[in-house]
Amino acid sequence: MRGYPGFESRAKAKETLLERIMKWREDTAIALKMSPENICRESLARRIAYTKIYSSEALCGVGLRLPNDAVEELSRIISSSLVDLELAR
Repeated sequence: MRGYPGFESRAKAKETLLERIMKWREDTAIALKMSPENICRESLARRIAYTKIYSSEALCGVGLRLPNDAVEELSRIISSSLVDLELAR
């Protein structure tokens, strides 16, 4: 056990959230015919997952430069994941 009670389960939940973001990145890259790295750098995806930002405005604020529908889709994925994974505060 590390840190505080529930540390491991929250860490696993954040990794699951990161996996969902990376899946969105792959799907969006295919749809837009772009490189996944041009959709969202892995380091940015990790920061989004760990800080749990989810509003479209905040996602654009941290550097996503994509069509609104792609950003809104990511926002929905993160929002629902926060609830599913019990990461919402």
